[in-house]
Amino acid sequence: MSQLNVDTIKKADGTGNLSVPAETGTVVTTASPSLGRRRITINGDMRIAQRGTSATGVTSSGYTTVDRFNWLSALDDEVTLNQSSESPDGFSNSFHVDVTTADADVSGVSDRAGITYAVEAQDLQHLGYGTASAQAMTLSFWIRSSVTGTYSVGFYQPDSARFYSSTYVVNSADTWEQKTITISGDASGQIDNNNGSGLTMYFWLAASSTYTSGSGDTWSASGSEWAAGHNVNVLGDAANNFYITGVQLEVGSVATPFEHRSYGEELALCQRYYTEFGNHTVFAGRAYGSADLLISAVCPVPLRASPTVGGNGDMSVYGASVNDAVAMSAVGVFQFTANTNKVALDINTYSGLTDNRVANTGITNSGTLTLDAEL
Repeated sequence: MSQLNVDTIKKADGTGNLSVPAETGTVVTTASPSLGRRRITINGDMRIAQRGTSATGVTSSGYTTVDRFNWLSALDDEVTLNQSSESPDGFSNSFHVDVTTADADVSGVSDRAGITYAVEAQDLQHLGYGTASAQAMTLSFWIRSSVTGTYSVGFYQPDSARFYSSTYVVNSADTWEQKTITISGDASGQIDNNNGSGLTMYFWLAASSTYTSGSGDTWSASGSEWAAGHNVNVLGDAANNFYITGVQLEVGSVATPFEHRSYGEELALCQRYYTEFGNHTVFAGRAYGSADLLISAVCPVPLRASPTVGGNGDMSVYGASVNDAVAMSAVGVFQFTANTNKVALDINTYSGLTDNRVANTGITNSGTLTLDAEL
């Protein structure tokens, strides 16, 4: 909305609405709800990619490139996953699946592949699942695929083991199309109030009849509802490509325009689930015996849960005459305190430390320390 001079605004009749002169063509309604803070999904515009912008030779499930969006595959395929600049108007990035080794056979009982997104359960309590007032949700997204046909988006509630799916159609190959799906509320469902997964979405690219034979658009305890109606296999040809962006899940039965947030805010939201410390980061530590060093990692935001430590390069003690080059694989979590941004880490493969003495340590050899608390 263009900015208005308050002197030009006049009050309408007793409706409580404010209107502006006719020549502006703009109406401000005090009764209208704010459209801010609608988007439940994080990084739906695929701008954040802390792990890197490309992963080649991917043959198994896992988080690889764009944050919060996970690759799932139980097929014998191989893909390259990218944060791509290919995108529709209004967006700068997308999540790109480039098939490099095909698997045309999806007849196996567990055969399936797609992109998944999990929502933290305590962020979904306003849905009221398990009550008579369970709220509907609307999912909107942009899609571009080289394979036309009927696709399914699946949903799963881990706390009650209930499934739902709805279909959409890719009408034109290699063309950006926006899709909208409304998900009914589940009065028989359950989303616990905790930091686990409350709802997982599945953008299916391939699925066997185990998952596709249901009727769809209804919550059920049957896994056949997970990908009901899906009838394409994007992984079936090495020439195929699939892109997705603009993923917005919101409460209600109407899709609203994508809620864009600042890069800094989106990054901080992602860092609750995955945080990296780069080369030359220094951590304060204290020796515990001659070989054990406890260090404190201060994260940008509180992590969702106790993390898995990973990374590459070395951790080295500064200013001490010790065996000071330790592989990142030697770092583990000593203590995690929920709802704080501090994680105590332990390195127990040093030698020559002085007990109870301060010993700072840092990342060397162009290394990276990662703390993964993904759902």
